[in-house]
Amino acid sequence: DHRAIVVAHGGHPYALLVDAIEDITTAASEAGQVPGGFGAEWSRIATGMVETMAGPALLVDLPALLAGPEGTSREIEAAA
Repeated sequence: DHRAIVVAHGGHPYALLVDAIEDITTAASEAGQVPGGFGAEWSRIATGMVETMAGPALLVDLPALLAGPEGTSREIEAAA
């Protein structure tokens, strides 16, 4: 059983494969800061956290997610 979330970025559709979709819910709070402890990869793409009726949910930066870990190093090299 495969599931995907389809998103559009830069005029291109992307299918993000997911292990499971547990719940679809509405934010019950404004976005807040992400607490530490998620690790470097999540910290690279996390933009905030919201509370939902199902618990906290992490907000992600779609372009950073799509760029992958190599995207960050390319941006750093281009800026240097």
